[in-house]
Parts: sequence; C-alpha cells; structure tokens
Amino acid sequence: EAEDVKRKLHLRYFTDYFAELVALTIVVEPGYVDHDYLEDYAAYYVRCFETYQRTTTRLHFFRRDFSASEFRSALTDDDSPLKSADLQEAYLGFVVLKPLPQTIIGRTCLVTYGDDRGRRFFPILRDYEVNLFGIPLTVRSLAYQEQDTVVAACATSALWSCFQGTGRLFQHAIPSPVEITKAATRHVPENLPANSARALPNNGLTATQMAIAIRDVGLEPYIVASPSAYLLNSSLYAYLRCRIPLILTIHLYDVIGGTETLLGAHAVAVTGFSLGHSNPVPHTSTGFLLRATRIDKIYAHDDQVGPFSRLVHARTAQEYLATSWQGAGTIEARPWFLLLPLYHKIRIPFENIHDAILELDHFLEQARPQVYPTLPRTEWDIFLTTVSQLKSDIHMTLRPLLGGGVE
Repeated sequence: EAEDVKRKLHLRYFTDYFAELVALTIVVEPGYVDHDYLEDYAAYYVRCFETYQRTTTRLHFFRRDFSASEFRSALTDDDSPLKSADLQEAYLGFVVLKPLPQTIIGRTCLVTYGDDRGRRFFPILRDYEVNLFGIPLTVRSLAYQEQDTVVAACATSALWSCFQGTGRLFQHAIPSPVEITKAATRHVPENLPANSARALPNNGLTATQMAIAIRDVGLEPYIVASPSAYLLNSSLYAYLRCRIPLILTIHLYDVIGGTETLLGAHAVAVTGFSLGHSNPVPHTSTGFLLRATRIDKIYAHDDQVGPFSRLVHARTAQEYLATSWQGAGTIEARPWFLLLPLYHKIRIPFENIHDAILELDHFLEQARPQVYPTLPRTEWDIFLTTVSQLKSDIHMTLRPLLGGGVE
C-alpha cells in the first residue's frame, strides 16, 4: 500500500507545490471529523467487511518556521511570541488524509500560486474557515479531493469541486461525492444492461449523468461540444470571470514519437487561467482580436494530479494540451466538451454575444481607416458579469472623468 501511494502523481505534485509555496511547518490534527468523508463512510465503508476508521487526519501547512513548544504556547499563553495573527499570516491551508488503503487525499484547501504580476487569474476562490485547536484561521481557495474509485469517479470529483464554487455563488446545497454519484446514477446508465448498472462501486459518469447531477442541485447544464483552442479559451474565460467554474472533459493520449495511444476519457474542474501571451491571437481571416486568446495555460483541479494543476497549450494546430500526467511517452489531452453549471436566468450563450461583437468589429474595421487611421485595432474583452459588478465598473470608469464622484 505504501508503494502504491509512492507511485501516485500526487506525491510529486504536492512536493513541488509546497516547495513553491515555501511551506516550512506542518501541524498534524488527528481525529478530525470530515463531513464529506463521513458521508462516504456511512454510505459504503461502514458496511464493508474490512474495518475502516470514521475519522481522518488533517494536515495544516504554514510558511513560517516554529516548534511544537512554540505552537503549544500560542494555544495556552496570551503572552506567547507566536500569535494567532502570525499563524493566519503564514497559513497556506490544509489537506485531509482519509484512512483508506489507496485513495488517501480528502478535502484539500490550499492557497494558489501568486498572480505573477497579473498573469495568473483564479476568479472562483472562496474563503474557508478553519478551527485549529481553538485558533480560527481562514484560507482562500477552492476545495479539491482525490477521486475515490469506490464511491466516486473523476467526473464526480470535478463536479464536487465545481459545486464548491457554485454553492456560494448561486446559493445551493453542496452535496458530498457519494450524494453526487447517487444523484447522477439514479436512473439506469445509458448503453448498459440493467444488471450491471450499480451506483456503488462506481466506474464513471456519462455526460448525461453529469448533467443530471447538475440539475439535482437546481442548476442548468450547458454543454460546449468539441471546443477548438479558440472556443475553449474564450468560453472558459467568459464564465470564469463571473466566478462560474467549468468541467472540462478530455481524451488522454500517450504520445511516443509520432504514435498516439488513447488512454481514455477524463474530467477536470477548470479553476483559473494564465494570460501568458503578450498579444492576442487574430481570429482566422477576420483578424478579430479577443483578450481570451492571450491564454497560454489553464489551471484545473485534476483528481489524479492535484489542485490548480496546469494544462498547457502545446500543439495548437492539433488542439492538444500538455498535462502533468506520466506515461510511457508524453501524456497529452484533447478537449472533448465543456460542461457548465449555470443559474437558470443565465439564458444567452457566450457564442451569441461573441458573434454579435464579431459583426460589430467588422463594421468598425471598415470605418477605422477613414475615421481614425492611427487608432490601433480594438481588442475585445468578452465575459459574463453581474449587474452589481457592471455598475461598479461603470462607476470606477466615470469617477475620474467627473472629478472624483458620481452623484
């Protein structure tokens, strides 16, 4: 079992992640009761012949170096040099370890990489409150956990992470992984005989089942099929800017030389992006400039790798993404479809707005050489937003023009 854990991609990923975050101290919290694991335990593991513990261990990470005696002093002594504020300032988040043979990484909330001077964007983060032996702490993140191959699938883990964001945004209950699996498999899966259609253990979810799970929390599923690199970047940018997470379903290929071997389908929760290109990429023959085409990396909660893992646009012409997976060759991903959990009042698809602006851009380009010949071509920034945020943006734009205030 220890050897199985060592072979996981998570071990290398978390080692590099904590090195980048400069984690210096780990505080171990034994006997922690985790809600999501407890739901899975009650639904499946409590009935197993093998005896499994009902409590977990939670690891807390800090970018400050302190000893066990200094930490105990902070818990008991008001005059301790290590204050609660110091712990909060240094807090990097936590990882829940589940008492299972192989699937050990439970609910994980860690701070992200830095924004790198405005290059990285993680718009859907939320605050998670933590109580460490009586000390209140907060970490801004989006929860992640490893796929439990018994009570969940990769799609379930991706949905669970997405619901962590939409639950706060759209005010719906956030189901546990086993509750998501049960909702998605309430009916007999497609193309399977009835005698093999079991919810637990679960081998994976179809697109229809994922959509059913989204409807079960009161949201509407919206699918963007076979997205090109352009459509993928522009769609995820448009919705992430409104703090709506997306599920990206991909096909994984093991590439050795010029030979590709299909490994299977996989689902991840898209959580951010990097605007690494200094200039937008003109759209086909129209020359249309869209800010979203500056994206060079996508960040996603990949249950088989880790939180905020990178998907890098590698071979754009073939629409591939480089991944952090390991195989005989290079593991690359080809986007299959995007699945968005939307509030029912979000009715106008991004593509409709994009096409309308494309026509407007064409009209402006015909007039620009005659009216404003020295004016550079417009770069369009298309994204979904709320009415309140739009009012704030207009206010901040007009404020300097009106001498400091809008009455």
